[in-house]
Amino acid sequence: MGMALKGQSIWEYAFVLGLVALAFIGMNMYFKRGLQGRLKDLADSQISKEQYVSTGTKSVTDTSMHSQTNTKVVGNITTTTTEEETSRQSTEYNVSEDWKDLIP
Repeated sequence: MGMALKGQSIWEYAFVLGLVALAFIGMNMYFKRGLQGRLKDLADSQISKEQYVSTGTKSVTDTSMHSQTNTKVVGNITTTTTEEETSRQSTEYNVSEDWKDLIP
């Protein structure tokens, strides 16, 4: 009988240890969400509550492209050189309801 009691106590310890592990795994999700919520609150207080609103964002983009092709023929050999240059300038405005008419 002494053996059965010793084996039973090992199973009880393993069961309790399993329950504790499951509790920590379950709490992990709540811990992550709590941390993400605190980071969002910090960002909202330091930056703005409206970090990106698709209807409140105006974007202006100017793109220009320049291309030049040179062809040189020497005997039976034709050499073609193409130079391309692309320039893009983009400006994005994050505006609130009151300021929409003031942004170009």
